[in-house]
Amino acid sequence: AFLWVPIFSLKNHFKMSTSVTVKDYDTFEQGIADVRSDNSASNWFLSGHADGNPNVIEFIGVGSGGVEEFASELVSTRVMYGLVRLTEVIDMSMTTKYVFVTWFGADVGFAKRGKYGVVSGSIAQYFDPYQVSVTFDADPVDSVTEEYLMTKIQETSGTKSKVLDASEGKTRPERGFTSTSTSSGQSGPMSPTGAVPNLGKIGKQGSSFGGFTSQAKGGATVKIDESVKEYIAAVRSDTDEISWVCAKFESNNIKKPLIVSGYGEGDILEVTPHLLPEEVALVLLRLTDVVDDIPTVKFVYIMWVGENVKPLTKGKLPTCKGDLENVFYPYHAFIHATNHHDVRQQNIQDKVGGASGSKSNIK
Repeated sequence: AFLWVPIFSLKNHFKMSTSVTVKDYDTFEQGIADVRSDNSASNWFLSGHADGNPNVIEFIGVGSGGVEEFASELVSTRVMYGLVRLTEVIDMSMTTKYVFVTWFGADVGFAKRGKYGVVSGSIAQYFDPYQVSVTFDADPVDSVTEEYLMTKIQETSGTKSKVLDASEGKTRPERGFTSTSTSSGQSGPMSPTGAVPNLGKIGKQGSSFGGFTSQAKGGATVKIDESVKEYIAAVRSDTDEISWVCAKFESNNIKKPLIVSGYGEGDILEVTPHLLPEEVALVLLRLTDVVDDIPTVKFVYIMWVGENVKPLTKGKLPTCKGDLENVFYPYHAFIHATNHHDVRQQNIQDKVGGASGSKSNIK
């Protein structure tokens, strides 16, 4: 006899908790504090799951031997998390940088990877703040080098970002986010006037596509709905409170039009729930940076390619990347993100601050 179980029951039965607790928290906390302390020689910290429990992590070790020593402690059968302290010289000044490292050993089974993967966001909070997040997935231990981590730090500093010249674009005054900002963002196309429509009327674009197409290099045609351009204009407008827009391919199909999937008046924390692991999303985010005590508006372009996006879709993206980028241009900083670690508030602050020289002064 066969036992038929509804799919929704299976989903509920196997739903895993994403919360994480720390075993012997005092020891764990002291280890991280040592790495951050200017009075300590410690420059790396390592933790892992206690007794293989995805929802419990514990202190493993701390040391002062740098990245080489840190790498020697990584185990191929475990999922581990570390904090590494490095220094970067910028304009003859020594600055301290912290790298959050996630290690998926090559011998960790597929099923275990899934269990550990769903709690990664909860674990990252115990290592905040840090400038760079790096994940090694089934990589050899010798790939964890100081040179590689420093490369990631330098990329995050924003030296490769497209920064607007003072003469480019419209000069814009500071616009603060008001107390009426939405808590979760909104969805749907904007009316031709730029006003936000009634959410009850929002649905799929379907055959209502009214936009333009762009012939990408390699023959790929990119369809972009007009609402995307209208939302972007709203984010840039001094008279509209919208501070971000998120666009996705209709039905998660790269062959279909790029349409507006969400917008809001908040910060990156409001955007994050719209970034799903199985989807591609493009975001333009507006924020305020302080340079020489003068508040200035900055724009960040985020290309989100979720970790579970189909390989075929990932393969097609490079053929239309330039055309998609042009839709959101100009901007001050670019972030290519695959997980929520990549779009943490601190990472965005460092990216924009590095481009402008203001570092941590972003509101």
